[in-house]
Amino acid sequence: MEDAVDTSPDQGIHEIGPERDTWNILFLASIFFLSYSGRCITGPLLPSLEFDLGLSHAQCGGLFIFLFLGYLVALLGSGFTAAQIGHRWTIILSAIGVGVTLMAVAGSHSFWALRIGLIAVGLASGLYPPSGIAALTKLAKPAQWGRAIGIHDIAPNLSIVATPALAGVLIHWTSWRAVYFLFGIIAILVGFAFARYGPSVAGRGKVPNLIVLKSLMGKSSLWIMCILFSLGAAAMIGVFNMLPLFLTSVHGFQTSSANLIVGLSRLPGIGMALVAGWLTDRMGPRKAIAVVLACSGLLAAFIGIGSGIQLVVVIFLQAAAAPCFFPAGLAAVSKLFPFESRNLAIAIAVSFSGFVGSGLISGLMGLMADKGMFGIGLMLNGIMVLAGVPTVIFLKFRNDVKK
Repeated sequence: MEDAVDTSPDQGIHEIGPERDTWNILFLASIFFLSYSGRCITGPLLPSLEFDLGLSHAQCGGLFIFLFLGYLVALLGSGFTAAQIGHRWTIILSAIGVGVTLMAVAGSHSFWALRIGLIAVGLASGLYPPSGIAALTKLAKPAQWGRAIGIHDIAPNLSIVATPALAGVLIHWTSWRAVYFLFGIIAILVGFAFARYGPSVAGRGKVPNLIVLKSLMGKSSLWIMCILFSLGAAAMIGVFNMLPLFLTSVHGFQTSSANLIVGLSRLPGIGMALVAGWLTDRMGPRKAIAVVLACSGLLAAFIGIGSGIQLVVVIFLQAAAAPCFFPAGLAAVSKLFPFESRNLAIAIAVSFSGFVGSGLISGLMGLMADKGMFGIGLMLNGIMVLAGVPTVIFLKFRNDVKK
């Protein structure tokens, strides 16, 4: 993981021509899409996994702890890998690694094999983000970074829409093993295609600066942001992970119908980044975070007690509100930490939130589901997000942060 992005002229590689630039960015975005899909495909497949392997709700929810544990380790350690083999080969390794590990998950016949496979998926996918962002800043001219990152960031938003819908269609015709295997094959092919036809990306990662890391770990602002990012992840990914299983096991939806609803509900979230940016600029990050967490937490609580058409409406509203946290959260980090430690602070907060908000919270909801309290688990998730809103009071923004 890098604590800074080296954009020196001797290492920057800018392809000639806007068409080529766009192609290169889309090539990276396709790898990002598959990397993100590798992490979020498990949620839509939980009902089939549970039935085929005889798993409990708690065991299903606990799978995300292992998935995001691998992701956390890889994200924090990606700088060491990129320092040794460079950004380009780290990206290739991540893409092919995601494919191979997804195929390994497809061949799992025991609960422990499934856990180990998901740890490996998390490890492979966690290698991509720092090197992917570094590649963007080298392939695009500085004046076009905003456009490049905007195109690149369509990938996770599209993934969270398309993956449940694709899984819902595929699972109607084949097994969960075949779905994992298909996604794995595609990831491997895209990885080899990038190795053969992808752009040259000069430069290597930087090993995390231990002095900066030690300084950051002693700041209360970092841990407050870790808490807030965890609440944001619990409202967005935690709900997403368990919703297909909730709809099938509690409300009697068919697996394909549940995944279609979950996928379509995420569609408005693609455009909500613009609303979140406007809200943050108008209200400031502190108030924006409070408003977004309050709305997404309240709506998550209503999912736990809703039914019928009311439940579907609340699912769509909650899915639109939850993604608005992250633009406000990133803006807050930018006002809390100076440039030289900002990327490291973001990486720590995102890693922590992935493990806690997406992994641990999903496991706890699964545990409550086994006690016959699936709806209450979702409701308590929303209440927890609401309860964390006052934490924003303790954020102390720096007045001397200029960039």
